[in-house]
Amino acid sequence: MVAISKEDIKKAAELSKINVDGEDIDAIYPNLNYLISLIDEECSFDNNSKTEYITLDYLREDNISRSFDKNDILKNSDKIKHGCFTVSKMME
Repeated sequence: MVAISKEDIKKAAELSKINVDGEDIDAIYPNLNYLISLIDEECSFDNNSKTEYITLDYLREDNISRSFDKNDILKNSDKIKHGCFTVSKMME
């Protein structure tokens, strides 16, 4: 298992320009190592085993049908371009 030290957390915070004090590191440390242990466990999963996997056969079939005429919907806006609604730019 890969373990993260408190110094690793401090260095990552500095590189990320995140302000983390000692109390924050003490709170993050056990949770982060637990998370890493879960990731290690998933990475070591043997996908060649004879385990039965969950199938998604019970899902319904998608039935595609037209519910509205596109031109009727586009009548709701005065800003249309190439058969689509246009949205004003909000951010640069």
